[in-house]
Amino acid sequence: MRTNKMLCFKEDMDIGLRSELAFSIGEKQSPTMQSVDIWLGSVLITYFDNTAYLPAFVNALRRELANIEKGEVASGYTFFNLGPTTDDAVARAKIIEDKIEVSCVLNNGNVVKVILFVENTISAYKECIRVLST
Repeated sequence: MRTNKMLCFKEDMDIGLRSELAFSIGEKQSPTMQSVDIWLGSVLITYFDNTAYLPAFVNALRRELANIEKGEVASGYTFFNLGPTTDDAVARAKIIEDKIEVSCVLNNGNVVKVILFVENTISAYKECIRVLST
C-alpha cells in the first residue's frame, strides 16, 4: 500500500533522473520494507504501491541488471519485473546499441515511452541496489 509522504521526516533520495529513469528511496518501514518510487519519463509508475519487500526487490533488481549488462533485453523483454511494487505497470523493453527502448502501460491507462542510455540505467540500478542493501 502507498505510504503517506507527510510522515517522512527527510526528503526522498533520488537515484537517476525522474525525466528518464529514477528510483526515489523513501522511508524505511521496517528492516525488510522500504518505500521506493520508480519514475519513468517523468511519470510515477509506482503510483499505487511503493512499498518494496527488500530481499525480493533487490534480488529482482540484480537479476534485471545482469540481463541489461549481458545485453539480454530483446524485443518484448518484460522490464521492471520487480514484484508487487510494479504490479500496476507492464513494461516491455529492448536494447538497441547503447540505448534501451521502453514502453510501459499503467493500470490507470497512462502509457509511457522512453529511450534510456544503457550506461545510465546500469548506474541507476547499481546505486539503487547499493543503497537498499545497506
